[in-house]
Amino acid sequence: MLRVIVAEDGREAVELVQKLDPEIIIMDINMPQLNGLEAIGEIRKSSPDCRILIVSGYSDFAYAQQAIDLGVCKYLLKPLDIHGFVPILQQAMDSWTQLHRKSDPASVSEEDAFQDKGLAAFHYVRDHFTENTLNLTDAAQRFYLSPSYLSRIIKEKTSLSFTDYLNRLRIDLAESLMLENPGMTMNEVALQCGYSSQHYFSRAFKNYTGMTPIAFKNKPR
Repeated sequence: MLRVIVAEDGREAVELVQKLDPEIIIMDINMPQLNGLEAIGEIRKSSPDCRILIVSGYSDFAYAQQAIDLGVCKYLLKPLDIHGFVPILQQAMDSWTQLHRKSDPASVSEEDAFQDKGLAAFHYVRDHFTENTLNLTDAAQRFYLSPSYLSRIIKEKTSLSFTDYLNRLRIDLAESLMLENPGMTMNEVALQCGYSSQHYFSRAFKNYTGMTPIAFKNKPR
């Protein structure tokens, strides 16, 4: 039977999870006491297997990336389309069920194996995005997956295409490098972030931020 419990703030959410051990958690980011990401960090210590969905008004990619690092199933933006949310919630419930079925080796299906490889491939992309030879086909083949399957996994995890996710990771790193190492040349930044040339880096940076790398670097702060 479905039971819904509501927490008033992030601290209460952590306490309720520790007490009730729910299967599914729907979390906002902007909450008193602890924000959603801080609360999830605490929740993961006691409930590593629960499935977490974030529904937030923050579209900043950095929030989404931190959520992914915390093992969040889906990062959804407000206003929420309830018709689209129902299948996402069902996927989270199915995922929890499949995880606990795996305690019985006889219940492990071919689909479970594909999901495990898909997650490994996703983590591979996240951990190797600075390699300028990284591409969807090679990443998928490394784990014996089709490019379309890996693309779907990335879309489910980030709401981004493979290309957008890869560029977002690289642009975020580029911004950090320029802020923390003002003496680096644009070519050095480009190469460290996985771009094969300064020209391609500058074009991608402007497409995703609306300004050139030089303009970002010289922006008053």
